Amino acid sequence: MVYIVKEILQVNVAIEPEGGGRRQRINPAYLLPAPERSSDAAGATVIPFEPLLWQGTVVRADRAPAGVKIPADRLFVVMGDKDGGVAYKLAYLGGDDKGRYWPKVPRSWLSVVPVESINC
Repeated sequence: MVYIVKEILQVNVAIEPEGGGRRQRINPAYLLPAPERSSDAAGATVIPFEPLLWQGTVVRADRAPAGVKIPADRLFVVMGDKDGGVAYKLAYLGGDDKGRYWPKVPRSWLSVVPVESINC
């Protein structure tokens, strides 16, 4: 189902189903970008499936919060999931000298890196 963001609140956003319906409040981490408007013969909109990520999966962050700059070659390791796979806890691949990690990264911001492409 496709929703339209109607209002941006302090923490959440107010959304409404495309075509009308009941307005709801939701944390924006649960939302994915709108799909391309390609439809199949039956008229259904095709939305790509985002599979769950297992602990130890190597990923790249395609997006970052405002004000955070992540180098394109920076890799992360999934330490665990939050909210049933909607967001993930990430650590730098190879560790961080201060023990820092990224606590709640939306799944839609991540892309899996094939292990074969990682240089040791």
